[in-house]
Amino acid sequence: MDRVARIRFDDGVFLMPAYGADAADMALAEAESYARRYGHVTAEVSGRRLFVRQVGTGGACARCAEATRVLFATGHSGGLCGPCARELIHLG
Repeated sequence: MDRVARIRFDDGVFLMPAYGADAADMALAEAESYARRYGHVTAEVSGRRLFVRQVGTGGACARCAEATRVLFATGHSGGLCGPCARELIHLG
């Protein structure tokens, strides 16, 4: 497991420790916050790269069909809501 989470956005990059499940959750929460501010970010957490984007009111999770305003997308799946993205990170 990578010990540093990277959140890349238009104005730079935000680095934070990601030593365990709680820290990875915090990194995903930060990525969600930056996506709300910048529209989209790239987050690297626990060795996985996620593309995080704000979708307004029309987004739905590909896994649980929950409506969401921010989607986390990996290269091989549709957009995921925050809880499903966290589960993906913990399973990896």
